[in-house]
Amino acid sequence: MRFGYTSFYDENNTLLFAVLGGVTLTGIDNTLYILDTSTWIWSRKQASGDPPKNLEGPALVHYKNRLYTAGGENTFAKISHIETLLYFGLDDNKWHNITSDKTYTSRILGGSFLKNSELYLMMGFSIEKNAHESRWYKVDLEDPNHDWIEVTIQGDTNKDLEIDSYGYTYFNETLWIFGGDENPPIINRLVIFNLSTSPIESSIYENDLSPSPRMYHSMQPIGQNLYLFGGLGDNGALYNDLWAFDVMKEKWSLTNPTGDVPPKRYGYASAVNADVMLVWGGYGQEGYLNDGYLYDISSKQWFAIEYIGTAPAPRLGACAGLSGFFIYIYGGETEVGLSDELWIYDMTSKKYNLINSGDDDGPGPVYYATCRTDTLKSNFLWVLYGEAEDDTPTNQIYGYDADQSKWIAFYDDSTNTTYSRSRAAVCKPLERVLVVGGESFALYPNNDIFYFSMEDLGFTKLGNIADTFFASASAYFQNYFYIHGGGTTATSLLRFSVPSNIFLRLPMWSFCNDNVTCNFACGYGSYRTSSNCEICPLGTYSDRFNATECKSCPVGKYGPHYGATSLDMCYPCPEGEYNNHEGQAHCLDCPHTSTCKVGSMSYNYTIDTYEDSYSQPAIYSSNNDDADQNSLIIEIVVGAVGALALISFFLSRKSRMFLIRFDLYPAKHNHSIGVPMMLKRTKIGGIFGIIFLFLAIIIIGVEVTNFALKNIYETKSLVPLVVLEQDIEKFEALFLIKITLMNYGSKCDEGYCANNNIYTEISGISGNWTAPKCEHIEYSGDCVISTTCIECSISKQGTLTVTMDDTNGYTSGYSVNVTASSSIPNKFSSYKTYVLPDSNHIFIGSDPTVIYFDIIPSYYEDTEETGNHTGYHISLDKVPHKGAQFKPYELGLAYINYLKIVFDVDNNGLTTTRYYNQTWIVLLTTLLGSVFGVMESVGSAMKFVEKNAYAYNKRRKHRSLLGQLEKNSKTIAKLREDPCFKPQKEPDSSNTVQTVNDALEKSKLKPDVLG
Repeated sequence: MRFGYTSFYDENNTLLFAVLGGVTLTGIDNTLYILDTSTWIWSRKQASGDPPKNLEGPALVHYKNRLYTAGGENTFAKISHIETLLYFGLDDNKWHNITSDKTYTSRILGGSFLKNSELYLMMGFSIEKNAHESRWYKVDLEDPNHDWIEVTIQGDTNKDLEIDSYGYTYFNETLWIFGGDENPPIINRLVIFNLSTSPIESSIYENDLSPSPRMYHSMQPIGQNLYLFGGLGDNGALYNDLWAFDVMKEKWSLTNPTGDVPPKRYGYASAVNADVMLVWGGYGQEGYLNDGYLYDISSKQWFAIEYIGTAPAPRLGACAGLSGFFIYIYGGETEVGLSDELWIYDMTSKKYNLINSGDDDGPGPVYYATCRTDTLKSNFLWVLYGEAEDDTPTNQIYGYDADQSKWIAFYDDSTNTTYSRSRAAVCKPLERVLVVGGESFALYPNNDIFYFSMEDLGFTKLGNIADTFFASASAYFQNYFYIHGGGTTATSLLRFSVPSNIFLRLPMWSFCNDNVTCNFACGYGSYRTSSNCEICPLGTYSDRFNATECKSCPVGKYGPHYGATSLDMCYPCPEGEYNNHEGQAHCLDCPHTSTCKVGSMSYNYTIDTYEDSYSQPAIYSSNNDDADQNSLIIEIVVGAVGALALISFFLSRKSRMFLIRFDLYPAKHNHSIGVPMMLKRTKIGGIFGIIFLFLAIIIIGVEVTNFALKNIYETKSLVPLVVLEQDIEKFEALFLIKITLMNYGSKCDEGYCANNNIYTEISGISGNWTAPKCEHIEYSGDCVISTTCIECSISKQGTLTVTMDDTNGYTSGYSVNVTASSSIPNKFSSYKTYVLPDSNHIFIGSDPTVIYFDIIPSYYEDTEETGNHTGYHISLDKVPHKGAQFKPYELGLAYINYLKIVFDVDNNGLTTTRYYNQTWIVLLTTLLGSVFGVMESVGSAMKFVEKNAYAYNKRRKHRSLLGQLEKNSKTIAKLREDPCFKPQKEPDSSNTVQTVNDALEKSKLKPDVLG
């Protein structure tokens, strides 16, 4: 051991292997041996010339038909070989010492390599210093002086290079060094040196960890990582650790999950859906197991699966499929033997159901089969290969159609032993079943690769791999098949208790002669280009094989994972953030003056306040304000029309003459004493007649208005419902229900909600329901559900359950508005309430959110108008129950959503009775009295006006006559004074007085004079 060695080709192109010195059974040696690989014969070279001392760990390289050696020490004799550089000439079979004065520090357990003509001596351990020697030296073998030069390395400290006993290789200007001993510890650090630069650049990858050897474990692809869990290790060790291999960085990391971490186990069933991995059953420290756990990669948390009722018996080697909110469990080994039971677990009801057993058309009792669900076929489970009784390998390929409850056999030929396997690595990329390795009858290992074509139902062998393994973990990603660990072999013997940690990546195209007939599909989370399968970038996902492009995460969501395999890996924006574009890896911060609920597509400009609101029929009160307002309008309008009518009569003589026709008071005009009385119509009578007519219209209008609006009297009372039900056979009402799913995460197309996988279930409510319709509010992302019930009746308690049957059927809150027709005609009772989850959570899961409404039956009686009516009054009964809720990135743990609206009928009913204060007869009597009273008052006013007008007219004419007489008297006086005037006869003064008196008597006014 600890010898120097190298390989090279001679002039005949024969590969030779040389060994120098080292520790033998008898001590430390300095002999040179060369192995001819063409004959596999060793030859010993004589130590002629100036041979090296007995050394361990010397460097040995081949250059131009010479074997050069440097370094090495004798740990037994404590001899340090410090200044030596020698070579053995293969042409003269002699040793030559070409040591220079400029030399190096000797070391052992180091390494050396040849770059062109330069010999490099790397770090190692110096016995002389009893410490690591980290310095590098090089010598140009073409330099006749053979002077050593210290090599400068850039990028890392010397302490990182203080190691020995490492593995290394040099190729194409790059040197890789792996592992080694830092004394202590033993490390697995990888150091890469770039020798094309000066100084040499180095990159260190610190202590890359990897899973320890194990078997009967699993590996599942989620995003860009392959997750490996548990298994059986050396000496029966059990594991429950969780590892992640990043396919982009090609690096393992040990996770530190929280929550309900599964106990240690092996041989369990495992499956994956989106970002959730299942572990179920297996064998642990307590024996067979039947517990289940789900791991959510986003929260890095394990969740125990709870169940109600009966569960499958504990078992080892079962297989599982995970699809939506269903878990399929098939086969396995129980305490009583192999099983062929097919169980299904419903995450919404938390119940297991045995759906198939003892079916002759199925795969039969097997364990260590491979199960896969099919996204292209809903509710379909594939069961591939497996091991039957007596360690018998199988080649069976079955599918179970849960919708039709039957098995479909695609292939099962027990006579075809060539392609029968147990505990092999099996996957199903699209229409091919790929099988690698495995064993047969617990005796024979296999290392071949083949596939079964679902199209032509035939097998095709692709080749063999160097390693043989079984009971390993495997995963298909892009178009690579990854295989880890498994049992090992010694020669041709299976070692069931000695696992390995070999990690293989098989590029499937490398096994094909052409890319047409042997082109394996690109897996989930990737898309096909012209020459490769590329990983989906952030903000996108691919949920099918051979996608030509990745789908974008929708608005209101973001995609933080490379290689996402489902829409479920597009998470809603957290509270306080929003996203108004598709295909985003991050969400945007919500402005501080606005609000953003979970899953927001945009931000609201105002801060939302979610307060309950309600509307109930008010206690009836007479419409005094309306009555007074209407009366005022009547008075103004009718008064204005009357005034305009009077004005229009004075515009012409003809219209004034027409005015006499409206005189309603011919018997009320003034009469002179001693003058015969006559019924006449006058203009003043016409004016007051018109005034009376319009006043009568005003009085009638006001009284009728007050009768209609101020005449109703209402009483309300709460009555025990049992009392009301003695007289009322059935309470009925019109119900209008509007449910808003805030920021709904799934499809909400216009039209019937059932088309969006949104269903409603009615219980305890009779009536004519309309099919619920959905409306998508684009700016907010809300989904509004509307339904109506005509002639609805609730006996004691009714429920309306809304099921959002979708893996993305989450909501950031509920708004429920229930409106019912009241028993009062044309009146409604309405209540709107909000239910919001905890901060930065969303509603989703099997535990429903429950909102409780109190329903009060109402009865209306109107003895004078519309008869009797029934209805309901709505109020909130108690605080709503918040159902299951998760953080936005925990969507993979919940697959359905429920909202339950409960209508509890109150023990009391509300009665409303309305009466009229007065009847129509009273109204008519009042109107007659009022109209005739006004008519008499208007007549009296007319008589008063007419009397004063007559007196005024009489006085005016009397003054006019006296003035005329005075004028005539003055005229006569002037004439008398005129000397030329000679009256024929002296007037008799008594006659003159009599004449004046006669004139005055004749001037007395009569009633017709004012006409």
